[in-house]
Amino acid sequence: MVFNLFKKTKAAKTTVVDRFPEEPRDGFKSKEYYLAQLQRVDDFQHELEAATQNEDGGRKRYCRTIDQYLFRKIGLLYVLRADGQELASEATLYCRNTCERLQLGDVLTYNIVCRALSFATLFELGDSEAGFLEDPLELQGMPEDAVTDLLRNALFTGQATTNKDFYYKDKGFHGDGIKDEGGLMKAICAEGREARTAEFVKYLETVKEKHHQRLLKHYEEVGEQRYVHTGFYDFRLTAVAKVLGIDEDAVADSKFIAADLL
Repeated sequence: MVFNLFKKTKAAKTTVVDRFPEEPRDGFKSKEYYLAQLQRVDDFQHELEAATQNEDGGRKRYCRTIDQYLFRKIGLLYVLRADGQELASEATLYCRNTCERLQLGDVLTYNIVCRALSFATLFELGDSEAGFLEDPLELQGMPEDAVTDLLRNALFTGQATTNKDFYYKDKGFHGDGIKDEGGLMKAICAEGREARTAEFVKYLETVKEKHHQRLLKHYEEVGEQRYVHTGFYDFRLTAVAKVLGIDEDAVADSKFIAADLL
């Protein structure tokens, strides 16, 4: 997961504490890098809470602004091998923040809803945390696709099915996408676990790998100070793999799939 911030990130204001005994899952950056990014998220969250506490409309601004930082934190914690309980707690916070945005009148984007559905699926969140996702939502810009429909049905009906015939294929490193009826749809529509697994792995090795190579090229072009790396793991695809029953052994070594969450 990647956030391209076209400004330098402020240095952490407090001492970075290493409470993770193992080496990171993603070796693209050093452990010190991931720890520093995690500390920056915590520092920013505290600053934002203080800045918006007594401000008119402050709560709405807080919920909107903190979204990407909550998402970033989950990626960093996963890379640093935080325990499942801590990850589930942060995923719950993300979903609650998303629900509050709805209550405050925000129209959510596809990516926000897809993230919430993915976390609710991976961490098996209950109705109190994810119940607001049960009915399709009006989204800003992009309607829901087969992925959100699939995750919602699996989460609330126990059936990994969809009547949508397209998904949003990544087209760049900003998280946007274009409609596609092939690729991941072939895995979603395949009959049986073996066929689904074969199509899913093929998708990772072709479409997702091309997206990955574009991202690496972008990293080289903009320089280290112009992006924040939180690991290459894709929680959306991991959630899809979980509900489709993809063979865990086939994706155990994938740099895109958080295999221990399946």
